[in-house]
Amino acid sequence: MVGLAVLGTPILFLVAAIISRILFGTWPDFGQFGHSEEFAFLGLLPYWSANIVFYGFGEEVGWRGFALPRLQTGRRSALTAALILGFFWAAWHIPLFAFVMGFDTMGLVGVPGWFISILVGSVLLAWLYNSTGGSVLIVAIFHGTLDITISSPAGPQLANVMGALVTIWGLVVLHRAGPKELCRRCRKQEAPDLQALHEARVV
Repeated sequence: MVGLAVLGTPILFLVAAIISRILFGTWPDFGQFGHSEEFAFLGLLPYWSANIVFYGFGEEVGWRGFALPRLQTGRRSALTAALILGFFWAAWHIPLFAFVMGFDTMGLVGVPGWFISILVGSVLLAWLYNSTGGSVLIVAIFHGTLDITISSPAGPQLANVMGALVTIWGLVVLHRAGPKELCRRCRKQEAPDLQALHEARVV
């Protein structure tokens, strides 16, 4: 899973580049992979490190580290928990896309597509979290590197193609892992029953 977290998004980038070449007739600028127009003054390593720490860990400690295990408690399926979290995750990103990234540039198809990719991305990250026994480190690395890769100024169509690939990947994961636990050979990660732990200590 460590390899998937580190290499998954560069592989997605490469596949998206090939698809972009087939669909649009041009290759993306591979020299811009992993770079940022907004933080161009940073070197590649500081930019990647900061992105993983602040966007990866900064979000995932709350989303998957705290909220997801609590949403997965009881009879609620892992899929239901991931979708509930996905709505809040999408709402969290609305100011960024409304005032910085620009919803107006997405068009009528782009905005629903963005929302669906957020929901399916939440399913994918829930699967990754459950499959690693609840590793915030793994989901933070994957989240951070995915943000870097999608926002790379390598070509105007690349982000849309990558978003579509993430959606397909998430749907495949859902089909193979199943909605109940989103983890093919393990149990979903639930928050500990603090009351039960307290009673066990008392006994």
